[in-house]
Amino acid sequence: MAPIRYTSRYLLVSPQSPLLEDACVVVEGRSISYAGPRAGSDGCGPFEETVDLGRSIVIPGFVNTHAHSAMSLLRGVGNGLSLDSWLKEKVWPLEARLSEKDMVQGNLLSLAEYLRTGITTFIDFYNVRPMLSALERLPLRATLSLAFLDLVPGMEEESWRRLKEVKDYRRLVEDGSGLRHLALAVHSAYACSEEMIRGVARAAEEWRLLITSHVQESRAEMRSMKKKHGSSTTEYFRRMGLLKRGILAAHGVHLSDDDISVLARCRSTVAHCPRSNSRLGVGIAPIPSMLQAGLNVSIGTDGAGSCDSVDFFEEMRVAAYLQRARTEDAAALDGRTLLRMAMTNGSSALGLPTSMGLKKGSPADFTAVSLKGPHVNPSYDLLSNVVFAARPDDVRLTAVDGKVLYDDGEVVGLDLASLTDEVNEIAGSLGRLFSPAL
Repeated sequence: MAPIRYTSRYLLVSPQSPLLEDACVVVEGRSISYAGPRAGSDGCGPFEETVDLGRSIVIPGFVNTHAHSAMSLLRGVGNGLSLDSWLKEKVWPLEARLSEKDMVQGNLLSLAEYLRTGITTFIDFYNVRPMLSALERLPLRATLSLAFLDLVPGMEEESWRRLKEVKDYRRLVEDGSGLRHLALAVHSAYACSEEMIRGVARAAEEWRLLITSHVQESRAEMRSMKKKHGSSTTEYFRRMGLLKRGILAAHGVHLSDDDISVLARCRSTVAHCPRSNSRLGVGIAPIPSMLQAGLNVSIGTDGAGSCDSVDFFEEMRVAAYLQRARTEDAAALDGRTLLRMAMTNGSSALGLPTSMGLKKGSPADFTAVSLKGPHVNPSYDLLSNVVFAARPDDVRLTAVDGKVLYDDGEVVGLDLASLTDEVNEIAGSLGRLFSPAL
């Protein structure tokens, strides 16, 4: 099949690169064969098609490094509750009622949201099999986390069964395409026993798998860890052997300087989820301190149960605004830093080749953001407008692995109206069980 050329007014090859005008990306199969000025692409043809994206900017796809995709089914549940009450009184009881079929529909709803906000890659922290079913319909680049939470009611036997079947799960997930990878997820220090945490650490070492976990998200967690283990979660995990190969630590709201230093030394990543942290009232993570210490920081949305909507532009904006308010520094987290967190740092955290950006030989994962809307004009600083003014409605196209999955408002191959009806039916049945106060 001949290559396809996508032309646009602007192109950003990577967050570190200069902005190019009158540019294009040439896709051959699953990879990029050229990305640069349009005039330099003529030798790449003949083309099967030239797609004119008009007055738009093509950028690398966003990488969502902390997500509970099926929790789209719990959107709006427990708003106003603390993290502990939200989990124990609402989320865990409701999740226990979800079938795998329900989760597939919830996953598809989130995948549609991901695509319309320019997310091409994500790591999911939920049940593996329902997500695999959803990815057959919408094949985004995904790392699927096998979750362990043996101290949560009803999950002890299942968690230990999963630990025995890591090899089987890896074979199930990693099909050789490079699109899907397996990770191991310790839900948290408070939801897993010491024996379980040590077991996950051994399995990750044996199978060379990424580990992710919720780490120091709330002050309540910090008080509990200090009382029970005499240390922070980070130090406890270090003693348990969980940090040998680094960890993808979600939240990290209450990391001390010592915690940050430990995580940086073991080449870990913090997935920053500012909107979820704000909504749950757990605090503001010290992101500038992390970056200054050399700790890799990426961006995550968390699940729709606590972030309400998946909007990666809003996630970047809130990250910046909160830090500027916290530090009283209007220069904290500039546009390029945020794009690096949202793209390069996320890809690096997951060990993916998309960290190269849009270059010859790299996977063809990209999104086109329209620059026609009044809210993104005028453009004194185009990249600043993309980060601080753009929104999902501006996303013109999203491609993953060379395949267009979102095009001009349509999720390719998905009847979104029917899906919305189905998830509302699921929510209705859950509401009848748990009314009146979801």
